[in-house]
Amino acid sequence: MIGELPDTITCDNRQYSIRTDFRIALRIMVAFQDPELKPYEKWMIMLKLLVIDFDEIVDTETAVDECIKFLDAGNTEPSRSHTKLYDWEQDEQMIFSSINKNAGHDVRNDKEMHWWTFMGLFNEIGDGMFAQVIRIRRKRAKHQKLEKEEMEFYRENRNIIDIKRKMSDEEKEQMSRINEMYM
Repeated sequence: MIGELPDTITCDNRQYSIRTDFRIALRIMVAFQDPELKPYEKWMIMLKLLVIDFDEIVDTETAVDECIKFLDAGNTEPSRSHTKLYDWEQDEQMIFSSINKNAGHDVRNDKEMHWWTFMGLFNEIGDGMFAQVIRIRRKRAKHQKLEKEEMEFYRENRNIIDIKRKMSDEEKEQMSRINEMYM
């Protein structure tokens, strides 16, 4: 039905209630970015956090697909761009500042907000710091020339514009051994 927000997924020929609050979805997004987790661990975290009766699911493959469709706000078209333009953790303050501006209040104070509502606010982010950061990241990813003002903004704010790569504990340990060799 038009205008209704989903609160279930369909799997195993039945409906499973899901947790729809944006905070749950953001926890899942952070898990997906964790280099320490294997893909199946990420899927299990998603299912456990999202599906209320997770332990009753038989067809986990379909449940994963349905949960991903929910997290994609119903969008069934695969994304054409694999360029990472934002990081939920690194950009948290800019994201919430922009969403709060769109909502007219701090959404973190809301008892609950449906993930699709949150994503609607996110998708309508217009002018502001976060939009400027995304524009520069997009241009840099496409190897497009930055305008003079953008280049100046980038030089002054490189620490927030460049997305930091998260290393696994194993990678950190290897880097530490390499550093010890050269010190």
